[in-house]
Amino acid sequence: MDLVPEHNLLRLLTYVNPDEIEQKQINQAIVQITDWQYWYERASFNKIVPICFRSLLQLNLKHCVPEPIWLQMEQEANLIRTKNELRNTEAVNFLNEFKKNDIPVALLKGVAFGETVYGDASYKRMNDIDILVKKENIDTIYSIYDRLGYWYVGERIGGSKEKSDKVSHLSPPFVSKNCHCVIGTQWGIKSPLSSYPVNYEKLWNRVLPLNFMGIDILMLSPEDNMHHLCLHLGYFKISLRDMMDFYNLLRATRDQFDWNLFYEIVEESNSQNPVYFGLAISQFICPIPGVEVFLHRIENKVSTQYKKAVKWKTRSWNVFLNLHSDHIQTVEKTISVFDSTSYFPEKLRYFLKIWKCIIWPPENEIVCMSALYKPNFFKRFMARTTIPFKIIRVIVGEVGWFVFIFISTKTFVTVIISFAKFPFVSKHRSDIGAYAEKLGVPLEKLIELQEQFQ
Repeated sequence: MDLVPEHNLLRLLTYVNPDEIEQKQINQAIVQITDWQYWYERASFNKIVPICFRSLLQLNLKHCVPEPIWLQMEQEANLIRTKNELRNTEAVNFLNEFKKNDIPVALLKGVAFGETVYGDASYKRMNDIDILVKKENIDTIYSIYDRLGYWYVGERIGGSKEKSDKVSHLSPPFVSKNCHCVIGTQWGIKSPLSSYPVNYEKLWNRVLPLNFMGIDILMLSPEDNMHHLCLHLGYFKISLRDMMDFYNLLRATRDQFDWNLFYEIVEESNSQNPVYFGLAISQFICPIPGVEVFLHRIENKVSTQYKKAVKWKTRSWNVFLNLHSDHIQTVEKTISVFDSTSYFPEKLRYFLKIWKCIIWPPENEIVCMSALYKPNFFKRFMARTTIPFKIIRVIVGEVGWFVFIFISTKTFVTVIISFAKFPFVSKHRSDIGAYAEKLGVPLEKLIELQEQFQ
């Protein structure tokens, strides 16, 4: 196993509240680092610079890091801290309104973990704030957003937000007037089209109290939080940033986590595949006894594909630290922009981009998604020929073949309709540009926000 000091320090610095043995391992690894630039590049690629910076400060190890590397880390960490603080400050406005209207709301994922697991709201970059609400409150929530002047990205789509409510588990993002806060408003933690049904009545019965910025709200139970992490771990989107919430949640709740309850949740949702995938990779980074026992308990219901994927992606640290790919999110964002316009030149451009993303991804993304390390020409060629099928398989795994074929057909048909209407549309019209102008937001800022949506 190629766990050299550079690799070992990266993983250890992501551990929340390291014990004496782990601190000793950190002290041993840090003095053995021979290539700090390589270490920093892997930290940056895995998006863990903020937590590494924090951990080094807490352990009084700043003096061990070369000054140029430290200054880069400090600059990145401070930038993320500023953005996260602005987002959380803005979140107080709508959460207070929810409180006044007796709307229960549970904070999800990173923002919740920043308050509870890490004790640091800026332990990593977070593009938005995700909240779980009840479907019956969604109209009141929309009216609150309207009163606060938040703009709804989905308004640029040829339809209404009510249409999206019927086919999804979340609203398209709302954005505060000052653009500091993007809100992911969810009434479910997985799409209704998914193969993994969630019992929301039981989930809401298990929520726990949480004080966020002085406001009493809610968060999911440790077991539901873990289930949420597993369901949302991308097949290709794997890095230390994505995985550290798994083992740190377990480290922070080791005395409260109910493995029998978690087993019941997984059984009820038939989610053994994604749960095994997430926990097995987490176990590679930070071994925890309870995880190994649980993996053995569910492995007979896990497909061979997922078992092989775990072994392939964790066969070495050189491979694992180069895995992360946001390419599936790029496909999703491109589809979102495609849906946002009916202007033929824009429609055609994003239609072609969607299929280019699927059929001909960038070389670096292919290497990451295929879990290759310094591949030769033959391996690169084989990866390029197989990756379109892998991308489609991941998408189909989320929505099913019927929906995938329906969406593919629909995009083609809408391009034809857009072409037919084009002669009757203003030559200078741009739906996205017009929407940005209507909001009073620079087009560049709107595009930047689109890139943040997850």
